[in-house]
Amino acid sequence: MKVIPVIILAALLAAGCIPDKLCDTVAKDNTCDDNGDCVRAFCAADCDNCTKVYSKKQADRAYCLVIEGDDIPSRCREAWEDLNCESTIPPLCPEETAEAHCVDGKCVPVRP
Repeated sequence: MKVIPVIILAALLAAGCIPDKLCDTVAKDNTCDDNGDCVRAFCAADCDNCTKVYSKKQADRAYCLVIEGDDIPSRCREAWEDLNCESTIPPLCPEETAEAHCVDGKCVPVRP
């Protein structure tokens, strides 16, 4: 077990940032003009392997929300490895086959 990630997580917990909060998004940031403003992303802070639909703005502002296809940022990678997320059995993901679409100015999952 690495000491640095534990210290980082301890500091985040002490600051009131529990892992679930590292991927929280703000609903008012879910805005889009077209499908290119919408992405699929997953939370790298709590072994949540399910991708969900977000606006790029939401994904950019969440600390450990990772856009599908992007690398996990180093600030979240250590926690991901310490939690042994890569060996976690992926949960059943309801939006797994959904595409990210902009509908009426909001990013939503749409089944192909």
